[in-house]
Amino acid sequence: MPDFSVHVIDSLAEFRALAGEWDALWARSHSRQPTVLSAPLANWVESFASDRAFFTICVRYRDRLVGGLPFVRQTFRRALPVYCLPVNCWSKSGDLLCDPDLPVTDITDVCVRAMIDHQVAALVLEDVNVDAPQWRGFRESVKRQRGAIFEGRRNPVGFIDVLHDWDRYEASWSSNHRGAVKRSYRKLVQQGDLRAQCFQTADSEQIDALLQNAFEIENRSWKGAAGSSVLKTPSMLGFMKREAMAVANSGYLNIWFLYFNGEPIAFEYCHYAKGVVFSQKIGYEPEYAKYGPGRLLRYLQLQQYHEDADCRMFDMLGVLCNSKAKWATQTYDTAKLYVAVGQTWPATVFRGVLWGRRQLEAWRGRSAITPAHLGARRLLEANGVPASKTHDGAEPVSV
Repeated sequence: MPDFSVHVIDSLAEFRALAGEWDALWARSHSRQPTVLSAPLANWVESFASDRAFFTICVRYRDRLVGGLPFVRQTFRRALPVYCLPVNCWSKSGDLLCDPDLPVTDITDVCVRAMIDHQVAALVLEDVNVDAPQWRGFRESVKRQRGAIFEGRRNPVGFIDVLHDWDRYEASWSSNHRGAVKRSYRKLVQQGDLRAQCFQTADSEQIDALLQNAFEIENRSWKGAAGSSVLKTPSMLGFMKREAMAVANSGYLNIWFLYFNGEPIAFEYCHYAKGVVFSQKIGYEPEYAKYGPGRLLRYLQLQQYHEDADCRMFDMLGVLCNSKAKWATQTYDTAKLYVAVGQTWPATVFRGVLWGRRQLEAWRGRSAITPAHLGARRLLEANGVPASKTHDGAEPVSV
């Protein structure tokens, strides 16, 4: 492929110099989470991997940046050197970017060959949308280079097709869910003023105040008692504020609050880009738990997103649970990918680890949760929306 070239960036300073091109590639690509933009990605690396090697494979076609794949170096099983995406339970800042104007496998072929040339022999890639077009192309390229790729357990992630017909969407819920939401709403409305408000500011002081308020609510919940809240996790508040500011500077920040008689009783921290809302964090005041304030906030915010002509989907992120499944119309799958290229030892290690995990999971047992209620299927069929296992790279829904 004479028109393609590859360059490996091995410092944050060099990556930041590429910020304009990187963000333009993200805007063209199928990747939708704004945390993959250059500023949030750099914030992730500085916050969680400042003491580890960071590098990015950059693919160019006739001098135009058409592909990018960032890595941080870690150890697997406390001994084996592996390369990972900048992803953890707090934020997903790593994804494979590919220009959709070129065949995806042309780009991923160059990426995989660059990995071999730079002795990136073993990769452990968290939270990969396995059916997204860029990752399908990556898998094909690994196999063509005689590499090995293993897939961990698939986890369904629920999302909501925003079809701009609120009454039909609400009617698609199960009767139990619809009744519970309406009863909670009536009870609070009878006692006072209930409203939801979305803040879309880029003012740093206002963002700091909003997030401080939100995470104080979270800290008063069970997460605070368990020590897993943002405020109980060292340095996490600073990270979240920097990430929110970086996302806000691109115009993609939505911070929601549910107010009852003027006091905030629930919040949701969201990113909204390319027609998709990503629910990053949600919490509520424990004293209002019997009213389901998080559920009521979701109810009111979804009504507003249904009135937004640009909104197409609401991604609830994280593994699908019963409370999320009640709202979802579809799911897509994420998984951890174990990749071995150029050398044989990683494949042997990964095969053994996955065999052990699958034996353990089979012993424990696991039941799947899906948004399988009949109403969701009827809603999609009535609007001509095909059932899909992925929303990354999907064509915009037309109603």
